[in-house]
Amino acid sequence: MSETLLSVRNLTKRFGNFTVTDEIDLSIGFKEVVGLIGPNGAGKTTLINILSGFLPADKGRVIFRGEDITNLPAYKIAGKGLVRSFQLPRPFCTLTLLSNCEVSIVQARDKYTSLGIDPKEIIDEVLQTLNLSEKKSLYPSKLSSIDLKLLEFCRALLMKPDLLLLDEPFVGMSLQEAKKVRALIDKYIVNDGGSVLIVEHNIPVVKAICDRLIVMNLGKIIADGKPVEVLQKPDVIAAYFGTD
Repeated sequence: MSETLLSVRNLTKRFGNFTVTDEIDLSIGFKEVVGLIGPNGAGKTTLINILSGFLPADKGRVIFRGEDITNLPAYKIAGKGLVRSFQLPRPFCTLTLLSNCEVSIVQARDKYTSLGIDPKEIIDEVLQTLNLSEKKSLYPSKLSSIDLKLLEFCRALLMKPDLLLLDEPFVGMSLQEAKKVRALIDKYIVNDGGSVLIVEHNIPVVKAICDRLIVMNLGKIIADGKPVEVLQKPDVIAAYFGTD
């Protein structure tokens, strides 16, 4: 088996004359939790949208588990085990919190069966860990913004992806809450050989919970490595705070 779960080569996306992702090269191995950071407008969410099939690339290739998935429809990419959450949660508004989670279980039924796992037990544990158990009968309109973020995470996690892309999952969360999310990521994704790519602006959180950081600025990757080392690089500091 290849040591690379995801390989991206020369990935480019343009809107008119503006290049949003500029010949991006990156790789993600198995059992990695990787943070993708950078200032606003760096191209992070655009990159996630291309990887997950919500935007077509103009150039380059996305290879997932050895297969070229470039510009496949989003539902086919999700079916291959690459699943994403959204920056703005997209729950089923006519379903309760619990029913939203159960929809994800249906999508991953074969995986749970092959692993001999009772998905209802996992739902109970995930909701308990994230302090959502007492809210499972509520509809999305009755949930707080943080609860909606947690629900978005739960729905993606419960699909048992091989690679989970999280778009700003920690907005408004404390470090303690973020560490609970990381514990669930480890238990249900990393320990089974999967990986996670997290787009996030909360630097203290990604520094604490990510094994590796990739930094984008102006459509390019400017750093890639261990969080402590990456955050000390002059190019990264300049991207966030300017050269002065």
